[in-house]
Amino acid sequence: MTTAVHVTDTTRQLTVEDLDRRISLSVTETALLLGIRNRKTVYDMIACGDIKARKRMSKRSRRSQWMINPQSVKALVQ
Repeated sequence: MTTAVHVTDTTRQLTVEDLDRRISLSVTETALLLGIRNRKTVYDMIACGDIKARKRMSKRSRRSQWMINPQSVKALVQ
């Protein structure tokens, strides 16, 4: 199983300016902003504390999701 990031036509490219208006980011959006092709790298950055994030449970699918703090990603991009 690969964890590569797949970009579809419907994915809007995020910019650094968009981070000020966002409450949270997904793992895929974070990977796209940082230019990382492997989502596992983002999970490793969360684990070591480079990226601030918290877990939440999805109401519909009953799966846990990471809600990533946009300001911590912005600090890494700049």
